[in-house]
Amino acid sequence: MAIIASLIVVMIMATAAGAAMAAKPAPPTVGKKCKQSQAGKIATTSAGTKVRCTKNANGYKWKGIASTTSAVTVATAAAPAVTPAPYTPPVYTPPPVIRYAGDALDNPLPFGQSITSSDGWRITLDSFNPNANAVVAAENMFNDPPGAGNVYVMMHVTATNTTSGNLTFNDFSFSWVGATRTDLPNGCRFQVIPNEIPFATTYAGGTTTGNICGEVPAGDVGLVKLVWQGGSKYVYFATQ
Repeated sequence: MAIIASLIVVMIMATAAGAAMAAKPAPPTVGKKCKQSQAGKIATTSAGTKVRCTKNANGYKWKGIASTTSAVTVATAAAPAVTPAPYTPPVYTPPPVIRYAGDALDNPLPFGQSITSSDGWRITLDSFNPNANAVVAAENMFNDPPGAGNVYVMMHVTATNTTSGNLTFNDFSFSWVGATRTDLPNGCRFQVIPNEIPFATTYAGGTTTGNICGEVPAGDVGLVKLVWQGGSKYVYFATQ
């Protein structure tokens, strides 16, 4: 009985396996018919080809699907040779020069105008005596006359301290320049002159005034310039 039972079990298992194998559909074949219910379905043949159930004039058949990926060879053109441009150094452009009256010997401040020097004095030349020989001689009997061919000249100056501190006006900061365009020796500086501008402290906002004296060649009187050499920049004045 046990043997018979075992045989029955084996037969049942074999029958089930056969049914399972029979239920599994065979792989599709390109060109073979497929069912309408399989329309649009994608399957794989035994050879690994992708196929789709497609309707045609004769019904539904399995049709191969073209691969969506393909090797594409793109020709790459060689980059053209680049020749670097020759180096051109930048051209230096100097900043513009800002000119003003009184900034050079050939551009003196017109007589009677005022200018503020770099050291803070606002200077004005008020009046000019082109021949002060008699004035100097009359001021002190011990004064020396000018050198041969020279003449004493006298300028009245007004100077205001525009800084916030104290300044001392020094007429030695003035220089007389003639036709030779050089500072002229000034023998009058050591003479006693009337109303000489004082060498004294001038407080912020204060003003000092008085005469300064020079000695120039008689032929340069119409050409002479007065130069203020105080501060970092000279100031050039016309004397007439």
